[in-house]
Amino acid sequence: MARVVDVGVDWVQSVTAVPASYRGPLRVIHNDLKAEHLLTDSASGRLVGLIDWTDAALGDPALDFIGFLPWRGRVFLEAVLRSYEPAVDASFRARIAFLSRVVSLVWLHEAVQQQSDCQKHIQWVARAFAGSESLQQGV
Repeated sequence: MARVVDVGVDWVQSVTAVPASYRGPLRVIHNDLKAEHLLTDSASGRLVGLIDWTDAALGDPALDFIGFLPWRGRVFLEAVLRSYEPAVDASFRARIAFLSRVVSLVWLHEAVQQQSDCQKHIQWVARAFAGSESLQQGV
């Protein structure tokens, strides 16, 4: 865990700029997309619905994608983004990468505080940091 935490701390201390803010039209966003809110067809594995819209809001569509990088990695996130039809702005992927790092560190901190499943969150931090560099570069 120490290495992952060190990477996160070093990154936080080195941040000198954040991605450009979203300036496009506000979109309806779920605002809490995670595995337990995704309904899939048991036979095909295809996504068939989303549940728990209690946090829905009008906002930056990138916010709906920030949990996918830590959860399943860059390849999965890119597959999801290929299915996203609205046009995205130039800093869309950079916002996802940046915010994925931030939230993965916050989630790890919360897991440590609650003494719950820290190993999962360590893996999420590792995925967020491993996948975000190439994501920011559009690879």
